[in-house]
Amino acid sequence: MSIFISDSENTFGVSTELENPVFVDARQNTLEELLIEENNFFSMEKERIQFLKGKQKEFILEAKKIAGKSWATAGEFFSINNNTFQSYWKERTRLSKKDFEKICFVLKLNQSEILEKYQGKEYFWDYKKQIVEVGFANFGRIKKLTKLIELTFSNNYLVLNCSVINFSRIDIEKKIILPKEITPLLAEEIGLSIGDGYISNKKFEYRLKGNKNDEKEYYNNYVKPMFKELYNIDLNISEYDSTVGFEIYSKALWEFKTKVIGLPIAPKNTIRIPAVLKVNNKEILCSLLRGLFDTDGNIYFRSQGANKSYYPVISFTTISKILADDLIEILKMLGFKPNLYLDSKIKKKNPNPRYVVVLCGYANFELYKKLINTKQPKNIYKLKTWEEKFGK
Repeated sequence: MSIFISDSENTFGVSTELENPVFVDARQNTLEELLIEENNFFSMEKERIQFLKGKQKEFILEAKKIAGKSWATAGEFFSINNNTFQSYWKERTRLSKKDFEKICFVLKLNQSEILEKYQGKEYFWDYKKQIVEVGFANFGRIKKLTKLIELTFSNNYLVLNCSVINFSRIDIEKKIILPKEITPLLAEEIGLSIGDGYISNKKFEYRLKGNKNDEKEYYNNYVKPMFKELYNIDLNISEYDSTVGFEIYSKALWEFKTKVIGLPIAPKNTIRIPAVLKVNNKEILCSLLRGLFDTDGNIYFRSQGANKSYYPVISFTTISKILADDLIEILKMLGFKPNLYLDSKIKKKNPNPRYVVVLCGYANFELYKKLINTKQPKNIYKLKTWEEKFGK
């Protein structure tokens, strides 16, 4: 069983499969996720009645009052599941057009008058028609994130103390260098280390490996020059049984990552965002997030009915609860609305519970593209394909 977790009081999303990265249906998000600003409607969904904030609750409460039924029997009176009926009242779920018609029919109410009274609108999910009529800028994205960036980290110190680092003879011969301050590129590389990296507890070994099937280009064309620029290290990108990446033995690099940056040696079940990266600097934090999402993250576009692959979902998976909490903290500072999903299903390859940070919906997606974006070729291809189909 997989459980959806949120810091909101209203948590009710449940899923049973982690392999499909669509963890939370939009209708199962928290009330905070679903409610819009006072003058906006709920985001569109196929055959739904979109009410202004609070108006759906008023309508359901009035319908129950007219029917003279208790909460235990009201739904059944309208031929609606009682739990669903109460969910409509609590505004956890947008009222379906079908159920709206049932209520109006039973109570002999005029649908048009009810829509006008409670400020509701009918929406039908025909993405081709919607794109032509209203343009993509308004298509399915009535809801917007309005929270401004508010970094609460007080640290502005970016200089690194590398005086504690010991260089081996081989490090000196290879002319390895170490960054003297935190830069966006270094922050991104640290994100990669947290995601795909492995720091051994012996021999000063460091590994960075990704998926062999779809990350070769990323490692060869992006990671390799990144390490050259940061550390003057010429990487030998290799293919292994199921991974692609590199293994390197360097006392200087190993001590830099553990002593200066503060990354832990394996295992990674208690890894977190290092304190030196918790700085009051938007560019550095966004670069760090890009490194994280480009390694242990995933971008997916959910299908619904006949509408294929349109709803954006971005996720990050880790076995470290502390890391998931750190990530959510930074995302909220940047204006995102993240949720946390726990998969407690134990597998041979993944014996530990996994925590999944999820960004659902168009508003999160637009902010992701604006602030974080991706350098992963596989993700770039996904975004390009989506834009060609649904973009302007």
